[in-house]
Amino acid sequence: MLSITGSDLTNVAVAHLRQDFPENEFLRVDIGAPISNLADRKFHAISALDVLFHVVDDRRYEAAIANIHDMLKPGGWFIFSNNVLHSCADRTTHEVSRSIADVTSILGQVGFQIVRRRRCLC
Repeated sequence: MLSITGSDLTNVAVAHLRQDFPENEFLRVDIGAPISNLADRKFHAISALDVLFHVVDDRRYEAAIANIHDMLKPGGWFIFSNNVLHSCADRTTHEVSRSIADVTSILGQVGFQIVRRRRCLC
């Protein structure tokens, strides 16, 4: 049987998700910090769709990628979309569009192997 565990940074979002999808598990998680409520859990797949660019501190971003890697089962998949640039990073107070070189380097440092990368045609 398929089970889904979701997370969000805010208690408000987690409460709404629990109400809307009571058959699934939702937890409050700060992915850029040590994660105690998921420490012993391993997942077949983890997705992060258009959220990681909101982690503006580079060390917390690196920690987030490492945390995700650590939560995957061997052979598991990390599927994410993000603002990635072919030039230098573009930073604002609430988001960072990192360079493809930086993102690729961080992924490799924690042990990810990039299987496929697709460019958004937006």
